[in-house]
Amino acid sequence: MQSSLSPQRAPRLSNLSLERFRTSTKYQDRPAAADIAFCVAAYANGMIEERIERALEDDYLSRDPSASKRAAYIRRTMEKARRWAER
Repeated sequence: MQSSLSPQRAPRLSNLSLERFRTSTKYQDRPAAADIAFCVAAYANGMIEERIERALEDDYLSRDPSASKRAAYIRRTMEKARRWAER
């Protein structure tokens, strides 16, 4: 992941997808970790927040239909990733 976030490389948003992170063996059985890793990579590569949020919304992990829980999960995940990406 570090090499994909290198400042010498141009943003590669076309290769960045939530599905790629969730199907990675690195995040096997840890979909929430895959979500955060996706968000960190997305922030580091300059993806706009609306696009990141939409990706999480479109492929929400929980089967719980609660809109408020969904929104809270997405907000928490994006905030954690944003803080990590800004280090």
